[in-house]
Amino acid sequence: MAISASEARQRLFPLLEQVNTDHEPVRITSKAGDAVLMSADDYDSWQETVYLLRSPENARRLMEAVARDKASHPGTGRVHQLDRRTPGDGWRRGVSSIDFDPDAWEDFLFWLASDRKTARRIVRLIGEIQRDPCTGIGKPEPLKGELSGYWSRRIDDEHRLVYRADDNEVKILKARYHY
Repeated sequence: MAISASEARQRLFPLLEQVNTDHEPVRITSKAGDAVLMSADDYDSWQETVYLLRSPENARRLMEAVARDKASHPGTGRVHQLDRRTPGDGWRRGVSSIDFDPDAWEDFLFWLASDRKTARRIVRLIGEIQRDPCTGIGKPEPLKGELSGYWSRRIDDEHRLVYRADDNEVKILKARYHY
């Protein structure tokens, strides 16, 4: 949807509600240049996705892990979309099965050998994901584009835990940023 800057100014509050409800961005055109209005949640998700794909090596390793995940779970091609939900709203609790992609396990072993504090943080993040994949510590963000259906949590400012969660398991794809 594209509208003029004048129309956007007149309809600002309904537009804010619309982009937060529909999750469809609105293009605002003007002589000074076009801009896009989108929900902050969608913006944060796109920013996190771009961050993960910015390094060619990290992007390669992440996309290989996604391909392995989709090959081992044929239904993953049409990944179940999780909504951001608040505690107590009906989301199931206590997923018990944890599965690591081989690269993610290698990442975790790296942290165990080099930085136990970070390894403990990863274990804590996984516990949070088991309780509720969409909320909790680490600023959980749903990823976009080819990574749609996967989530990211911050291990620290640089490193991310990338995962998929469904009713039966949590699949950890990455536990370290690679340059």
